[in-house]
Amino acid sequence: MKTSKGKAAPATVCSPPTPFTGANRSRAAASATAAPCFTIPSGKKWVYSIRGGGQGIGRARKYREHADFLQGAKWTDEEAVFWCGADRFDPPDPEIGDAPQLYNLNAVGYESLMLGLFEIHLGPDNKVCIEKGHPKITELKTAFSRDGFHWHRPDRRTFIPASRRQGVWDRGYVQSVGGLCLIMQDELWFYYSGFMGNAEKDIPGREAMCSNGGTGIARLRRDGFASMRVGEKGGTLLTRPVTFSDPHCFVNVDNPQGELRIELCDENGTPLPGYGKDDCVPISENSTKTRVRWRQRSTIEEHAGRPVRFRFHLRNGDLYSFWTSARETGESGGCVAGGGPEFTGSRDT
Repeated sequence: MKTSKGKAAPATVCSPPTPFTGANRSRAAASATAAPCFTIPSGKKWVYSIRGGGQGIGRARKYREHADFLQGAKWTDEEAVFWCGADRFDPPDPEIGDAPQLYNLNAVGYESLMLGLFEIHLGPDNKVCIEKGHPKITELKTAFSRDGFHWHRPDRRTFIPASRRQGVWDRGYVQSVGGLCLIMQDELWFYYSGFMGNAEKDIPGREAMCSNGGTGIARLRRDGFASMRVGEKGGTLLTRPVTFSDPHCFVNVDNPQGELRIELCDENGTPLPGYGKDDCVPISENSTKTRVRWRQRSTIEEHAGRPVRFRFHLRNGDLYSFWTSARETGESGGCVAGGGPEFTGSRDT
């Protein structure tokens, strides 16, 4: 947080109260901008995303991890290590022309991954924004991680953009929220904030560029970050060897005018008996959770614990994801991001 003079000041971090102790509090280290924290899917450590800089890339993020939420909030400069920033694959805004910077990084466990939103700052400089009474341009881009530290960013297109339109609530300064998104039945709801600014400049100084804020929702199909898309000619996808423990197989697919068949194969890609393409009951529907069946096999339990490969034969549609489940109702057992009405905990069970 900042003082009235714009200097960094520590915030107070609280843990949920209990009937015996009440709320626990800890004085956090000073940070001149937001320092979100989150847990990795194992739930064994907290990660703190801290404002940093240097390395020749302007604004960036530093990393701090700790097993104790309250104690972890007390970091020193030496304990917060350089983490990540914008790079040469982040294009500048063609009209502003400033070098992109990483303004913030927030993340959450989603299924078996960490889902991250990189808040990319595109400019202009604060002095320009204050003078003209409009917000800086920050936009959100997706990232994915297996460990919460190393990030994979295969798609640098903007996920949630600033509208850049005068008089519109999310003209600029678009930011994510804690937990990133909720799972609302077949959709992911991403709450985010944005600011209109005040082009009339009847609010003086720095406050002008951060005035008239609001909150919106961006909606995405569940697991809808990417898909295998093919037309009428069809196509195939063969996974690398994987192991599983659950007996039921499910897919998220949109192909009401097409067809999907799945083969279960050995490590060499040879279909296993009873699990070939012609053995699979064809799927032609638009559903985020459809059970896969074979004519002589209702489950894949007999191959649990062994390395296998899945081969998908898809025609005229999109395949978004597949997973195995302990139940016939298809719960994945994975993380559920910020939660949702269907869930009572942090996992889909």
